[in-house]
Amino acid sequence: MNARLITRHRPRRVPGRPSPLRDVAEQAKRIMSARRAADGAGIPLFINARVDTYLRDAGDSAERLVGTLARAHAYLDAGADGIFVPGVIDVATVAALTTAIAAPVNIMVGPARRPSRSWPLTVPRASASAHPSLVLYTGSSSVPHARRLRRAPIP
Repeated sequence: MNARLITRHRPRRVPGRPSPLRDVAEQAKRIMSARRAADGAGIPLFINARVDTYLRDAGDSAERLVGTLARAHAYLDAGADGIFVPGVIDVATVAALTTAIAAPVNIMVGPARRPSRSWPLTVPRASASAHPSLVLYTGSSSVPHARRLRRAPIP
C-alpha cells in the first residue's frame, strides 16, 4: 500500500500558562509519539517541527535564539527531521539557525515578513505564508478583504 501522510506540528498557546508556547518536553513527547507511530506503521514520515518562538515573540528577545535552538535540538532528538521557524526575518538570525541546527531549517516569508536582503543559501525552504493563496482564491491582494471574500456565501 502506498500512503502519504501530511501532518502539521504547531505549538499552540496553552490557556493558563505564562508562555505562549507549550513546554519543550511536552512538545518533544508529541513528536516522539508521531515518530514511533509512523515508524511502527512503516510509513515514511518527514516531521517538520514548528518552533514559534519568533512568530509569537516568546521570551526575552535577547534570549530568543538560545530558546529556539534548545527547542530545535530537543525536537530533533525526539525524532523530528526538520525545523520550521516562522517569523524570522533577520538574515543573521537565519544564518545562526542554519549553522547551529544539523537538519533542514525552513522559514516563512510574506507581506509582513520581507527580508532586507537575500536569504542565506543554506535555507532549503522559504514558505510564502497564506498570502499568495488568499490572492489566488479571492483575486484580492488585500489580506483583510480576501478573508472577507473567502467567508462570503456563494451566490
